[in-house]
Formats: sequence, structure tokens, C-alpha cells
Amino acid sequence: QGIVDGIAYWPGRGLIYCGPNAIALYNGSSWQNLGSISLGEYHIIAEHIGDAVYCGAGNGGSQIFKVDNTLTITQIATPPANYGASSSQGVLCGDTLTGTLIGYSQSSTNFNEYDPVGNSWSSLSKSSGSGATEQLGLPPLNTNRVIAADVHGLDVTMWVQTGGGG
Repeated sequence: QGIVDGIAYWPGRGLIYCGPNAIALYNGSSWQNLGSISLGEYHIIAEHIGDAVYCGAGNGGSQIFKVDNTLTITQIATPPANYGASSSQGVLCGDTLTGTLIGYSQSSTNFNEYDPVGNSWSSLSKSSGSGATEQLGLPPLNTNRVIAADVHGLDVTMWVQTGGGG
């Protein structure tokens, strides 16, 4: 077990745990080890989107792995940023509306999108506006204090930044 490991809820399956040396599934009554894969030391991420869970990155590794519906683990295309659970790493969020992963690099303040069908990453543009009123598109974030969440049922991703210290 690492300092900050990834965990994601997979509807109809259970919980996927992503730790430094293991990926496991908890089905509500027991754990099943899915594989021993080196995922980095800590700050590991886990995101459910579509019929898969994506996990990995964090400190000590930038690679992300996909656990598909058959519980097969494969490495995806190399991400353009290091995503993880630290303020120095990027934020990765599933988007249920598009079936993609949206990544925000906290060091470059750029957005990227992972297409699971094409196994590829592409750059995304930010919207203009301050966020004080409703806006569509990705927000113009400019800080390394960002969190994101996919809001199921509303088909939106929520991005929040803080300008506060500490």
C-alpha cells in the first residue's frame, strides 16, 4: 500500500484499487487481485469511464493502465503530462458525456483529452470568461490548486480552483 492510492467505483463491478504494485477488484464480499503492475510509489490515480477503469501515474511513473470489461490490464498511450494526486501533478477526470478522460496539467495549465477508441491524446482549448456566469467548455484555470469531478446524471465535469495558500 502506498501513501495515496487510487480507488474508483465501477458500477456493476465494485471497487477498483490501484496501489504501487497491484490492481485489485472488490466485488462487495471479497478482493480479487487483477495483476501486479508497478504503478509508481504514491499519488496514484483511478478513474472509471465507460466500460473501463484507468489507473496509474503518480510519483515514480507517468504511465496509465486500462482495466477493461474482461478485467484485462493494458498500458494506454503515454500521457502528455504526469497526472496524480499531488498539487505538482495534473488532474485527470472522466467525462461520461464524451466517454473520454480529460487531463489538466497543473504545471503548463493545458488541457488534454484521451480517446479510448483511438488510444490517443489530443490538446483541448479553454473557454473564455471568468466563470462568474455560466459558460460552456473547459475553464480558463491558471493555478496548481485544482480538483475535478464528473457529475453523473448531469453530463458535466466540474473543475474547481482555489487561489488560497497552504
